[in-house]
Amino acid sequence: MLWSDVEISWLEGDGGKPVVLPFDPPFGLSGNAFVLGQVAVIALTFLLWFLLFGLTLRWTRPTPIAPAPPAQDFPGEEPPAVVSLLANRWRVTEDAVESTLLDLAARHWLELRQPAADPLQTTVHVLTQPAKATPLNRYEQQVLDRVNSESRGGVVPITALTFRDAAEANRWRHKFESAVIADARERGLSRRRFSQPLLGLLNSAALIPSAAVALFAAELAWNLTHLFWGLFAFAALSTIASRPLGERDTPEGREVARGWLGLREFLRRDEVFAELPPSAVAVWDRYLSYGDALGTTRVCAMLLDLGLGDRKRLWSSYTGQWRQVRVKYPRFWGRYGKSAPRLLLAAVAQLAAGVWAVRAFGVTLSVDSPGHIADLVLGLIALYLVARGIYRLARTLTDLVAPRTIDGEVLWVQEWQSKQQGENSTVVVNHHLALDDGTADRVMAWVAPPALAGGVRDGDEARIAVRPWSRRITSVTRTRQRHERLGDQPKPQAATEFRPRSAPQ
Repeated sequence: MLWSDVEISWLEGDGGKPVVLPFDPPFGLSGNAFVLGQVAVIALTFLLWFLLFGLTLRWTRPTPIAPAPPAQDFPGEEPPAVVSLLANRWRVTEDAVESTLLDLAARHWLELRQPAADPLQTTVHVLTQPAKATPLNRYEQQVLDRVNSESRGGVVPITALTFRDAAEANRWRHKFESAVIADARERGLSRRRFSQPLLGLLNSAALIPSAAVALFAAELAWNLTHLFWGLFAFAALSTIASRPLGERDTPEGREVARGWLGLREFLRRDEVFAELPPSAVAVWDRYLSYGDALGTTRVCAMLLDLGLGDRKRLWSSYTGQWRQVRVKYPRFWGRYGKSAPRLLLAAVAQLAAGVWAVRAFGVTLSVDSPGHIADLVLGLIALYLVARGIYRLARTLTDLVAPRTIDGEVLWVQEWQSKQQGENSTVVVNHHLALDDGTADRVMAWVAPPALAGGVRDGDEARIAVRPWSRRITSVTRTRQRHERLGDQPKPQAATEFRPRSAPQ
């Protein structure tokens, strides 16, 4: 089959004749063959641009840093929020906010008091400005303002600092993150992920597919106003390249991060340090704030939650040692959390639709006559529906006959999906449940109906029966409650080689 034999039905003119271009196509091609070649060239240029974009993303991704030898001394004068940015591979996490609050207490702008054995009863007291205190930067002042706004008579319970409005919390977090990143950039420790030369390269490369679109539209219609489509394509690609993609390291930032990661390794050797409550800042001084920034203070991280907590980074002690676990919550899986009847019904419906389409339209691989391109596309869609229906039917049946049982620690239980019931009420139909079985530092959340999710809470040990492919829980059995687990753990022995000492203010 030659290019000159191809005719595209959706470009046919009146009377079923092939489209006629307002110029003679090169190489003796028919009008339809020329149009099809143009479309292929445009698709190739876009594919190459996105390949370049993906390679640029990979090249600019911060790479892991080998920590310096463990050392007790502070390696620099960077604020804890900036240290948190460096320690988390140039991402601002909730640790930056928590460590800033602790640092304000270590520098005597605030005081944290724990009147009883329970750290949840800790209160935050606003103090007068310390004598000879260094001025606060923007994000430190922002945290102090948050404490002042929630305090009554200069006192606020530590749990009352939590934001109650999600939109307000997002605005506050965005302002805080912007200030921390600006500070890190001023210190030469961070930079925008895509520099101006890289943006110039991507924008220059975007001219190629944009020009191809503009020329194709202008040639097809022989109207210069269709050049607008080229401008639209360039604007779309330029917007993709210019959107915020986070920060990346600098040579100086990597060297500074090495030093702070060495301090993190040193603090991890002290088993007591991770169990210190926020009020311990009165004794441990800035070691506690920097320890929180470096992710080594479990109790502080759990208590100092301003409603900015990241449900994708949770603490687990299932292996006998506290560690952070990353949790993934799929958003675009059609099967995720669905019940078996719904999955079976959807699979049968897709299979039936595909079989009907095959019988109605047939499947042809020939494109040597007008209208066959459309038949080919419809046939491929029909085959896709048949294959997808068979696949989903087989996987759902496998889920039903081969369930799994998993033991682990419940890290997170939260309402996920709900439906309207009546005019003024909603009913929760599904919960997210994150479980750590101790085999990996990355897990994927399961989905449980309310009747099952209500039987456990964060920190409990549980045994769950699941359908792996759909990630749906069919039964939950609590094996140990949180207080029983924590009570069974041996008390950590105090470290003898490390004693807190004052840090530079």
